[in-house]
Amino acid sequence: MKLHLNIAEINCIINTNGGYVERLADNNKEIIYEEYKYISKEGKEKSRGGIFACIPNFGVDEITHENKHGYGREKDWGVIKKTSDSVVMELDGEREYEKLKSYLSYRVLKNSLEVNLILENNGEEILNVAPAFHPYFKTYGQILIEDKIYSEEELASTVFINQSKMNFTNGDKEFSIETNNINTFALWTDNLDKYFCVEPTFNGTSFSDKINKPYKLKPGEKFEINMVISWK
Repeated sequence: MKLHLNIAEINCIINTNGGYVERLADNNKEIIYEEYKYISKEGKEKSRGGIFACIPNFGVDEITHENKHGYGREKDWGVIKKTSDSVVMELDGEREYEKLKSYLSYRVLKNSLEVNLILENNGEEILNVAPAFHPYFKTYGQILIEDKIYSEEELASTVFINQSKMNFTNGDKEFSIETNNINTFALWTDNLDKYFCVEPTFNGTSFSDKINKPYKLKPGEKFEINMVISWK
């Protein structure tokens, strides 16, 4: 199901199948690269674009062996509340995360988008979580991230920066991403088209053997992350 959020000249489309932002445009100029699907060299269908939440993990999972970026973008989310400029959705977990409840909300503001994710452990066991947000930005020109230009090779290998706020320019627009409970940004593109990702994460690839620093979510506890993408 597709839900439309609007305020002034900003148009946002949320797809409940995956709980992701399908389109974000300001005065008909795309802020986010719209989703497209393609077939990989291995013959698998893959997608690029939009903004989605990585639940329960960002990147590879060598701890609990969930799919890359988790299961949140693969499931149909239920709608709790919808207004003209916001939506709140919910999702039940699966497998080892059967008792993990996820709440995801989007709200459009003037020249900005607010995204909030709450993970709630309704079980009796500690759960490893390390959620993230994965936005694809449409490229309009030179990308300057915190006053630095990164090469295509650097971004293809993923650049990790330990901070909670990120500023960058994309062509003639200036962007900022402010976050809560986020400590590492991942900068990435695979150069398949004109997009790049600035991804707020919790400890980067926390579920990898190399990092292995997930948050230990206790029974009855909630873990919340938030980001606000602003542009001018």
